[in-house]
This record gives sequence, C-alpha cells and structure tokens, in this order.
Amino acid sequence: MTLREFYAGIDGSYDEALNRLMSEKFMLRFLGKFIEGGDFAAMMEAIRAENWEDVFRYSHNLKGVCLNLELGRLARSASAICDAVRNGAPTVDLAPMARQAEEDYALVTAGIRELQAAEG
Repeated sequence: MTLREFYAGIDGSYDEALNRLMSEKFMLRFLGKFIEGGDFAAMMEAIRAENWEDVFRYSHNLKGVCLNLELGRLARSASAICDAVRNGAPTVDLAPMARQAEEDYALVTAGIRELQAAEG
C-alpha cells in the first residue's frame, strides 16, 4: 500500500498531509507516533467511566492530531464525540459515536501498520 492509497482508504487528504509535513518520510514518522499515542484508548476508557471532562480532553486532543495528520474519518469521529461532551454530560447517545470511532481507529491503525511493515 502506498501513502496515497492509505489516505484514500481513510477518507483523508494525502496532498494536504504532504503539504503540511513536507515529505513522505515525515508523514510515516508522524503516523508511527500516532499509533504510539494513548489519546484514543484514554478517550474510550473515559467514555466507559462516564468521565465527561476527560472524554472532552482526550477527544479534543485526538481530533487535533487527526486533523493535523489529515486522518479524515477518525478526525470526524473524534470531533463528533468532542462536540457531544463540550458542555459536560452528553444529551445524545454516545454509544454509536464510540462504535464509529472504534471502527475508524481500527481502519487507520491497520493501515499505518501495513505501511510500517512495507517500510521494513
């Protein structure tokens, strides 16, 4: 899989990511760092614990990283969760949003791991 194919598969923008990060080498480096980050797991744990302040903090962090890396679908999922808890306890059912975020995260991380394996 190429980086361009990866970005197409996650509804992201290869061109915007390349413009922001300046080279495919840096893109791969920051995608690798994304996998090492813990905001997604922390957000999901905070959702399970109904700790809305932490859900907001971690979803906001995740949204920002995803927007910077142009991780389209996951950025939208994190943004929806962030908006739902912006003012405290959500007034909507967070479960479908959390499931969508899990699907999007799995897609993104599987793609990154495939790119890393190809790099050797």
